[in-house]
Amino acid sequence: SSTITIVIMPDPTIDTQPLTNDTICEEGTIATPLTVSYTTATGVGNVSYQWYDSTGAVTGANNNTFTPLTSTLNTGNYYYWAIISFDGNDCQDAISDSAQIVIIPDPIVTSPCNIQDTVCETSPGSPSAFLPLTTIATGGIGTFNYQWWVNDGSGFVTATGPDATTASYTPPSNVVGTFDYFCVVSQNPNSANCSVNTDTCTLVVTPAPAVVTPPQNDSLCVDGIITDLYVNPTGPGTITYQWFLINIGGDISVATTPTYSPPTNVNGVFEYYCVVSFSSGGCSTVTSSTITIVIMPDPTIDTQ
Repeated sequence: SSTITIVIMPDPTIDTQPLTNDTICEEGTIATPLTVSYTTATGVGNVSYQWYDSTGAVTGANNNTFTPLTSTLNTGNYYYWAIISFDGNDCQDAISDSAQIVIIPDPIVTSPCNIQDTVCETSPGSPSAFLPLTTIATGGIGTFNYQWWVNDGSGFVTATGPDATTASYTPPSNVVGTFDYFCVVSQNPNSANCSVNTDTCTLVVTPAPAVVTPPQNDSLCVDGIITDLYVNPTGPGTITYQWFLINIGGDISVATTPTYSPPTNVNGVFEYYCVVSFSSGGCSTVTSSTITIVIMPDPTIDTQ
């Protein structure tokens, strides 16, 4: 008779196992799909794949790659494996190793909203009047990434500056307005969904106060009458005044009223200024320009 050839193949074996383990946060997804493959020249017939979890066969998971639906799972440990089957005569199934996916809680961040929230406008190029907004992140997995966001009333955009991608961000104070800030703290890969937003902090920059000193320099004789000294301040809140006389040994406080009537009973050159304070808006004090009063002795006759 003619030759009859019988080919007996080894049972299928797996040469590519799924990843051993991966860790993601709640609502996250693994970055790389689970993958299996069988060794060439093993098994007979048509190949099929079926992935399993602890509840049994996963519906629709019939390819050699599989990304588990983890976005709806609670924290915990989950296991997945694949069975490779051939429909040839008496081929045994090949069962892969189990892949462990660990789902952990999102990172935890502290609130950055613990600084003075209202300051006065500063000039461009000057240091900010705000202290840094700082958040401390713990938990999750991997290195933390930071991105601060700001809203000036027209919608949130990413903040700029060298510290806008760090844990501490110093908001500028050279533009008047109300601004909202928060930080997105994340970890790689993005698919792991290890991300959390801080509290939103509302900060206010008020217009810088000003003190105008009208021209008031004057010269008069001893015991002459002089108009009360005054300044014109603009700024928020209740305004308080502190008048000083410039003195070599240390400036002397002479009044705390809006106007000041300097004495004229002693001749000499006297220089006064006013320090104006504002009760709200986070504004610092403003010092007026100097007002110089020259008091001359009464005239005397030196040639009779």
